[in-house]
Amino acid sequence: VYLDVSGSVKEYLPEIIGAIAKLSEEIPTLYLFSNQIVESTMKDLIRGNIKTTGGTDFNCVARSIMGKNFKKAVVVTDGYANLDNKLSEELKKKKVSILTILFGGLQNCPEFKPFGEIVQLDDMH
Repeated sequence: VYLDVSGSVKEYLPEIIGAIAKLSEEIPTLYLFSNQIVESTMKDLIRGNIKTTGGTDFNCVARSIMGKNFKKAVVVTDGYANLDNKLSEELKKKKVSILTILFGGLQNCPEFKPFGEIVQLDDMH
């Protein structure tokens, strides 16, 4: 699970952490991202140990997914970021499936749409 912790999501993090915490048994490792990936545990997240590097960048998520050879991933984000076309094509070649969970108002995330379902966090309660 890749969790967006950029500045624009700060106000939503308590709700998101609450939702993710319910799945702590199934999610041993989290990958927090803004414009870099930081590996984290559910315990650290619940304690508020959140490292962020500022703006949002989906390129670091794509590189991490491919670097770890993940075939499936979940990305929790407000959707305000870009993904380079080259990285998008590489994800397609590797047939990566991504479930995108959006929050904060955007109804779509064109960057991850080619890779799977996009759902609203509010629809998951």
